[in-house]
Amino acid sequence: MIRLGVTPNKSLDIKFPDIPKKYLRHFIRGLFDGDGSVYLDGKYIRIKLLSGSYEFIKTLNEYLHKIGFPLMKIDYSHTQNKPGAHFIRYNKANVARRFFDYLYQDVPEKIFYSRKYKIFVDFFSSYNQGKDYMCF
Repeated sequence: MIRLGVTPNKSLDIKFPDIPKKYLRHFIRGLFDGDGSVYLDGKYIRIKLLSGSYEFIKTLNEYLHKIGFPLMKIDYSHTQNKPGAHFIRYNKANVARRFFDYLYQDVPEKIFYSRKYKIFVDFFSSYNQGKDYMCF
């Protein structure tokens, strides 16, 4: 396994893989489904992508920036009972819309986590109907 790149505690030092560009959004969607979140915080939508590896999240942040997303500050969070994670977070509705389109455009529903997809759809439906959702 080590010869194939699997290392002990890999979640803490894993590098971002070299993936052909045409598959990268699908990889990021899988990452988001497994190690990401989207939620409403009062009137705001929040998207978070995280990893135990600083290098991994840094490279992801840089890649997303190259394709038009804001370059985000990398934060770190931990609790007493859980190891920490590095993360980037998007908080603006217009960025959330671009992220949603990037992940889900022309993708069959059977190959993504529908609970997260539905949070986006519900937010945009409310946002477009003039409800009191905001971005900052």
